[in-house]
Amino acid sequence: MAVRKEYTEDLEKLKEDVLKMGELSKESAKNAIQALVQRDMELAAKILKENATIDALEFDIERRCIKLIALQQPVVADLRTIETCLKIITDFDRVSDLAGDIARIVLRIADEPFVKPLIDIPRMSELS
Repeated sequence: MAVRKEYTEDLEKLKEDVLKMGELSKESAKNAIQALVQRDMELAAKILKENATIDALEFDIERRCIKLIALQQPVVADLRTIETCLKIITDFDRVSDLAGDIARIVLRIADEPFVKPLIDIPRMSELS
């Protein structure tokens, strides 16, 4: 039974880390818009550093998912959970990559004036 207890704990830790990755990605996207609107180069640089952390977390979660499948032979419900984790971390990574793209743009155009005021981008960010 100790093996199954460890398996259950690993599965719960996996879920926690996916939630953590989601929060980090969400925060990164929010900060990217803030950095763009305020032309905050320090925040943009911070986003790029955090992007590396999110990437590392994605690879760690992916590795642990594959390990759970290979070594524990999960039941169908658990397999669906693991599969969902694998799919969603790809989306979270994409969000953080897009935030990183915005941060790079901020670093590139921080000293240039906007062609027009940023109204729609912050509003879309709030809605999403």
